[in-house]
Amino acid sequence: MTKEKIEEAEKRLSTAKLLLENERFEAAVSRAYYSMFHAAKSLLQTEDSSPKTHEGVNSELGKLFRDRIDLELLREFSRIKQLREDADYGAESNISKQKATEVVETAEKFISRAKDITR
Repeated sequence: MTKEKIEEAEKRLSTAKLLLENERFEAAVSRAYYSMFHAAKSLLQTEDSSPKTHEGVNSELGKLFRDRIDLELLREFSRIKQLREDADYGAESNISKQKATEVVETAEKFISRAKDITR
């Protein structure tokens, strides 16, 4: 199951990159977050943890992986979760190309770290 979650994360990251190239910045942020979310779920599975909510994943990730994932990357997961909510539900979300690019790059780093841990 862990391998499948990583594959799902990589698919969503690929979609985020395509959306970024096509200047669909809010959608790129959303897909980048979901790529991180699936990578996080793969990590949590290695610890027999399966939270049911996005906040639960965020919380468990911080508890179980703070010694294996850089604190700044964990903070970025939380920040990008909020950006995704703004992009998906915010009436006046206005995410810049620069911000969307940063989010996609962070998602790439996060997935890479998740792959390193789950090997």
